[in-house]
Amino acid sequence: MSLFSKFGVKGIAVIDFETTGLSPEGDYPTEVAIKKVGFNESDESHVDNYSSKIKLPEGVEIPERIAEFTGLTTQEVNERGTDIVEVIPKVQNLIDSETLVIAHNANFDLGFLFNHMGIEPAHFMCTRTISILTEPDENASLKNVFARMFGEKEQAHRASNDVEMTMDIFEKFIEIHGIDGIMYFSNKMVNMPDRELVFIPYSANVLDFTQQYVSKKTMVKEVEAASDKLQEVANEIDKFKLVRQGL
Repeated sequence: MSLFSKFGVKGIAVIDFETTGLSPEGDYPTEVAIKKVGFNESDESHVDNYSSKIKLPEGVEIPERIAEFTGLTTQEVNERGTDIVEVIPKVQNLIDSETLVIAHNANFDLGFLFNHMGIEPAHFMCTRTISILTEPDENASLKNVFARMFGEKEQAHRASNDVEMTMDIFEKFIEIHGIDGIMYFSNKMVNMPDRELVFIPYSANVLDFTQQYVSKKTMVKEVEAASDKLQEVANEIDKFKLVRQGL
């Protein structure tokens, strides 16, 4: 059975955003890219690629550190980009209710997709989450996951380039875990202490690793140790009071 059948979808779309910052609510998209593999109404397979720079609202600028990172400048996106109102229908056409959306660090990309385009996919999969759960001792960044699978590659930090890398990684994970195995990661996100989620889709199943598990036995020991320490402090205070009274 194919992945399409398992999910009950007719297409798989990999998406990536470049943005002015890390907050889907407070920052803005500067570039979007989508690669969709699917079937049309005649059940014929097809591949659709879409990418566009996105003009920024008046007064909003790309921070210098991000411009150095991506190569995108405020002037470039405003001169060569498209108004977001024109981008939204293009994206909506590629991501519908019968599309499985793939992203690396999906909470970030889906956050911008929802907050700035009003699109919230019912089906998604995060390749970063798959890496964290199956390679817990490894770096889960796009560049590092790709390097472990295919060798070193210079990451351009541009949407189209990142989409191609993510697609390759996703296909490799299917090869490693099989279609049944990959289904486990459907709509899953991990909340990590070093990078908490910036957006949680309505359909997400969040595995929260920000709280360290402490067994009851360990907790009792810690409470007893704290009580002993407090008693030591109280005894020292009593001794100090006696010394003061004897002066």
